[in-house]
Amino acid sequence: MKIINKCPFCGGELLIKKFSCRECGTEVVGEFERSKFCRLSPELLEFVEVFILNEGNIKGVEETLGCSYPKVKNMLREVIQALGYEYKYGKAEERRKEILDMLEMGEITAEEAKELLDKI
Repeated sequence: MKIINKCPFCGGELLIKKFSCRECGTEVVGEFERSKFCRLSPELLEFVEVFILNEGNIKGVEETLGCSYPKVKNMLREVIQALGYEYKYGKAEERRKEILDMLEMGEITAEEAKELLDKI
């Protein structure tokens, strides 16, 4: 099934006007709100599914998607923003948290963390 998030002609937000039952054919007509998750691209929807299946474990997400820690963090930030929320960390604070997370997970040494933190 193909997911359509935006109007193929102008890129505007699509309005849902009709639902129909595959079993009995009943149709419900009106104007219906879309879920916030409808705003996500297919790539971000896949990311959310993998994130949930890994119970939020970033290491597991990295392994499943075959990507780096920063890529996972960037995608998570994209999801947060696409859902309409403000990302709560500023650039410097965000980078500091990423470095401390990498240190905690054993991805970098304390010396490497200190060097990275000094550059912020």
